[in-house]
Amino acid sequence: MRLLLKCGAAGLVVFAVAAAAPKSDVADAAMQGDKTTVQRLLQQKADVNAQQIDGATALHWAVQSNDLQLVDLLLRAGAKPAAANKVGATPLLLAAQNGNAAMIERLLAAGADPNAPLTKTADTALMIAARTGKTEAVKVLLDHKAQPNAKESWGGTTALMWAISERHPDVAKLLVERGADVNAKSYFVPSASGRGFEGTTPVPPKPNQPIEEFASAC
Repeated sequence: MRLLLKCGAAGLVVFAVAAAAPKSDVADAAMQGDKTTVQRLLQQKADVNAQQIDGATALHWAVQSNDLQLVDLLLRAGAKPAAANKVGATPLLLAAQNGNAAMIERLLAAGADPNAPLTKTADTALMIAARTGKTEAVKVLLDHKAQPNAKESWGGTTALMWAISERHPDVAKLLVERGADVNAKSYFVPSASGRGFEGTTPVPPKPNQPIEEFASAC
């Protein structure tokens, strides 16, 4: 079975083929959305954090499918909210990509760090959620002290830049109200058509740097 490739702020292939995964009964049942089997396995003391071949845990699958009931069951059994699969994707990254405020709340309450770098270029949950346009998801993160002016390391973009570039005025307004810097500047990407395209490398802007071209991810 293969999960749909999601093109989020990180541009990550979140899951690889799971059909050939080694024994990881709880994750396999969660992948199928089979809560009855998950509950039975947990009562038998099966490892709630056992990983499939790509590193996915039961919690990854439950979050990906927006199954709050299953997530609650797994967290009560000790599922690790910061567990990463082999490409570094965590449940919080998936919840932020989905823009699911209730899911984000569950993970943060279980100990997930709202300011943790979730990608190789240090995108945070707030940046990813801002791109979805789901205001409640952004609000939950801000309420848990997510930093509105954090910058990712590739291009120096902030959550506010994502909200504006993706045309989410309500999210942008909320971020500004919570202290987002409207004068923040990203790096300059000459002749770029997207993150990593054409071999371009972002550089800090020069004084009075003219805007050449808008660069977006994915």
